[in-house]
Amino acid sequence: MTQVAEYLRKVRAERRAERVDVGGRLVHPRAPHGSASGYQHWSCRCGPCSAANRSSTAATRATANDRVAGRAEP
Repeated sequence: MTQVAEYLRKVRAERRAERVDVGGRLVHPRAPHGSASGYQHWSCRCGPCSAANRSSTAATRATANDRVAGRAEP
């Protein structure tokens, strides 16, 4: 395992350990709430982070589907 990969694994494990249970959801207190980054990089599962990630994923899929169908420029 490279040093970068090992460092990232350590950081992610530390961030997951910092999460707290709020209303049945694991929320990270330092995450940028309401962003896909909060969901993906901080493992925050609060409502705003989950919604932002769903929106980001839907937009990415729509763009990819448009490219496959030839409806969007590369």
